[in-house]
Amino acid sequence: MPHKPQQLIRIVLILSVIFVISSSCTLNAQQRDKFVFIRFRVTKPSSENLRVSIVGFRHDADPWQFESMAANSKSGQWTDWIDLSTWDWHSKLARAGGIAEYPSVMLGITNLETNQPVNGCTFEVELADAPDESGIVTSFKEEGDGSAVVFLAPFPLRKNAKDFETGREMAARRATWAKEAVGTKPIELKKFEIISDIWTQYDDFLVDQ
Repeated sequence: MPHKPQQLIRIVLILSVIFVISSSCTLNAQQRDKFVFIRFRVTKPSSENLRVSIVGFRHDADPWQFESMAANSKSGQWTDWIDLSTWDWHSKLARAGGIAEYPSVMLGITNLETNQPVNGCTFEVELADAPDESGIVTSFKEEGDGSAVVFLAPFPLRKNAKDFETGREMAARRATWAKEAVGTKPIELKKFEIISDIWTQYDDFLVDQ
């Protein structure tokens, strides 16, 4: 019996430590929700001097485009982590016309070695909520017929990681929707005075979809 108070004290101390650790982990996760980091390497084209522009697009309000960034790179080499957290990110939005997509990011290449147009590119990309290996949320490879690739950035990254899609995956999903809606009957547009443009200028593959 004399040891009972000491045992209670130990139990209280252990529970206190567990609570502190749990609270710290929760806070860390909440803090990470605010951050977006990106790094990438270009595997096509082959060049010792590439300039990659990083452009983001949003659906929340004007301005519809984030402030662009850029990084110099060599083919086959990973860039340093680039902090995109200053962009005004948003999650999915309910709009009058339906659910708006997450923000998207475009990576575009300029080949400073040749100063020639880039006809075909391939990127390996990692998105993270911390600028190290432990923060990596999504790793993917994407290619384009021109000089750029596009992908969704489902913010917060870790919470919505399952919603990530590359531009080509988005195009395939929407093409499937269209085929299911239309079936085998051809569409004839007769009563549209204005038709929204399909944003596919960066990749001919998407036009074919």
